[in-house]
Amino acid sequence: KQEGVTATGGGVISTDNSLSVLKEANNVVYLKGRFSTLLTHINEDTQNIRPLAEGKQKQHLESLFHSRLEKYEEVANISVPIDDLSIEEIVENILIQMEALNQ
Repeated sequence: KQEGVTATGGGVISTDNSLSVLKEANNVVYLKGRFSTLLTHINEDTQNIRPLAEGKQKQHLESLFHSRLEKYEEVANISVPIDDLSIEEIVENILIQMEALNQ
C-alpha cells in the first residue's frame, strides 16, 4: 500500500464498493461536526461544488446528513470533532489520535 491522504466527498459511503475500500484502509479519519457547522462550511466554500447540495433545501441536506452518520462511524477508526475548532486544532487532534492508534 502507498502512503498518503485521500480526501473524499461525503457521498463516498453511498456505494458498497467504496465502503469496502474504506474498511480495508488504515487511518480513516472522520471529521465529525454538527449539521450546522457543515452547512456553514458548504455555504462558505467557493472553491468546491457539491452537486448533492446545490440548490437543495436545508431540510433535505439535514436528512441526507443524518442518513449517512452511521456509515461514517462504521468505516472510521479515527473520529475527530471539528465544531468550533481551528484547522490547526483539528490537525493536531488528528495527529494525536493517529499516533495513539499506530503505537
